[in-house]
This record gives sequence, C-alpha cells and structure tokens, in this order.
Amino acid sequence: MPNPFYYIVQAKLIRSSKSNTQNLIEFERSFEHENPITAREQAFNHFQNYIDVLLEGKGKKYISDIQARKEIYTHIDSGTAQTFTNSKLKLSFNDDYDKGISIYLVIDTPIDNGDINMTVGDHLLIHSIEHFDKNDLSVLIEGLLCENRLYTHYGFESTGYKSNVDFSKIGFSEYGCRTVLKTPFDWSKCDEVLAIK
Repeated sequence: MPNPFYYIVQAKLIRSSKSNTQNLIEFERSFEHENPITAREQAFNHFQNYIDVLLEGKGKKYISDIQARKEIYTHIDSGTAQTFTNSKLKLSFNDDYDKGISIYLVIDTPIDNGDINMTVGDHLLIHSIEHFDKNDLSVLIEGLLCENRLYTHYGFESTGYKSNVDFSKIGFSEYGCRTVLKTPFDWSKCDEVLAIK
C-alpha cells in the first residue's frame, strides 16, 4: 500500500541581491519512501543543502536557523513594494510575498476520521524560510500538529523526532503545550523571526 502522504521542497528565490525579481531560482522536488520519516529526512536534507549553498555564496556557514534566515533574507526580499492610494486609504504590498523556500507534507490518500479531515493534494506547511508574520506562524503550527496526528493515526515511526513545544510562551495560548516533530525552527526565537526585514 502506498503511503498516505509524501513531502515536497518548493522554492522561489531571488538569485542575488543585485538582481531583480525576474531573475529567480525556482524548483520543486518530491520525496517519497516506504518509511515516511525517511522521506521527511530526505526533504530536510535537500532543504538544508540549498540553504548551505546560499550561505556559501555570501561567504558564510550555517550556524542556526535564525542566523540562516537573517543571512539569506536578500534572496527572499528585493526591497520593493507596490503602493495603492486613494483619498482615504494607502496600501503597500511587498512584491516578494511569494518568495521563500518551504517544506510541505502533501496528502496522497484522503482521510476523514473526525480528528483529521484531508483531501488528496492538501499541503501542510511544516518548515519555511519566507516573509513571516503571526498568521504564517499559526499556519506552520497547524501543519506541524496535523503532521504529528497523521504519524500517530497511521502508526508511523517517529521516535527521536518528537518534541514538546509550549506555544503559549510565544503568544499562541490556544495551542498550549503540544507535541510536534522536530524541525530546525527555534520556537524561542519567534520574535526575532518576525522582526527580520
């Protein structure tokens, strides 16, 4: 029986800080394995290889997730925005809202058991370096919580990957302390992530 989900790494990145947003690196790669945790490991390794290459281009080495986010920000933000105004309102939209590199869990078998309701093709964000705001963090938390529920529901091995995170300490009291599968994201640095510009 095929696995009910797999992982993909997607990216849309600005090639260099001297280029414009039309000079992009774009890719998507899928990771499937009979053991889903192996597919997950492969996706995170692929993600990390790209981060390492971007850092190397700046003469840097990977130290931590927050350091990498700060160093490669020029690959996800060109510093340009569109502004729309009328007599009562002025709105600005960052041109690079769609830039970043992300890992998604993708549903391949529908499931509806009350606790999990997913259809084929649904994407769950489980890790990303992109423009982050508080809503994006909520999407990331939801993705990680659902991923853990899927591993539990299907009885897939995840020993050594489980981590308890007290989301109430970072402003998400509705989630409390919950179990997720580990990622490089440092939940204690959420304020720093949100402040990166």
